[in-house]
Amino acid sequence: MLVSGGIDSPVALWLLGKYFEVAALHLDLGPYATGSWQENLPEILHRVARDLGRDLVLYVVPYYPVMRVLEEYVGEQDRVLYCVLCKRCMLRIATTLAQRLGYSAVATGDAVGQVASQTLRNLQVVTEVAEVPVLRPLLTLDKEEVTVLARRLGTLPLARGGRCRARPPKVTTRARIEEVLRVEERIPLAPVLEEVLRRVSVLLIRS
Repeated sequence: MLVSGGIDSPVALWLLGKYFEVAALHLDLGPYATGSWQENLPEILHRVARDLGRDLVLYVVPYYPVMRVLEEYVGEQDRVLYCVLCKRCMLRIATTLAQRLGYSAVATGDAVGQVASQTLRNLQVVTEVAEVPVLRPLLTLDKEEVTVLARRLGTLPLARGGRCRARPPKVTTRARIEEVLRVEERIPLAPVLEEVLRRVSVLLIRS
């Protein structure tokens, strides 16, 4: 389950954790994030683990080298695709890690229409890279319902609505797979994706 320090993904993790054996994966944006994940994510996950009644494993991957490559190779004419390209790289990492560690699926905290990368068209383009099933437990919930659950879990006061510093001022809501593939053809993604996967760290979150 891809998790951030925000409101949505811990709730999605909790919903899945009631029925499945789950682990958390955080992609560290480093200097591209407005804050550090160490400030709140361990405590957020502790509260989820406590409610589920079992320990959680947290995998952390340094994602910022991937963002540096995207910054270098995605020109101004294609900047509207940046968030979709970034999400596709995130899902590639999650998929690869899931396969290597023996997990059956990847999950995200996406909710339809909340931001540009979560429109149905863009979700389709992002999911195209996945080699395992992608679960999205929040698709049937609106923001108010998610907030109520976060408050119940005790994660809401800790949630940080951080902003990615690399996000362009304008992003597409209707990405076309042909355009995305055209841009990706000129980006040397494979080496940097493998590099960050070699640097994964593992933490145990006690319940």
